[in-house]
Amino acid sequence: MFPVPGDRLFLRPLGTGLCSPEEVIPMCAKKKKSGSADRGSRKTPFDPDRLRKIARRLRNQASQFAAHASTMEQAGLAHIDIDGNKMLVRAMKQVDRFLRNADRDLEELVEED
Repeated sequence: MFPVPGDRLFLRPLGTGLCSPEEVIPMCAKKKKSGSADRGSRKTPFDPDRLRKIARRLRNQASQFAAHASTMEQAGLAHIDIDGNKMLVRAMKQVDRFLRNADRDLEELVEED
């Protein structure tokens, strides 16, 4: 009735220990199908004011980077070690993708008019 060594082992939902094959619950969630129908549901409406706020925030962040660079030059620092480089690069790539998507959507809407 219970799994033996070599069989697939399953954990009890909300408990510990082994369970019988009748109680088996898959350990992995089923992968959702991605299709063009789901793509529209992921889109979020952006009005010009919201885009301006995002641009203002990006400008503020860019000025902080520039201020850090100036401070380093004034202090004579060749470099500093900062944690989070991969995270920063990933975020910058996401912003690039967002802008490409916005360009594409704007072109499609302008062509329709």
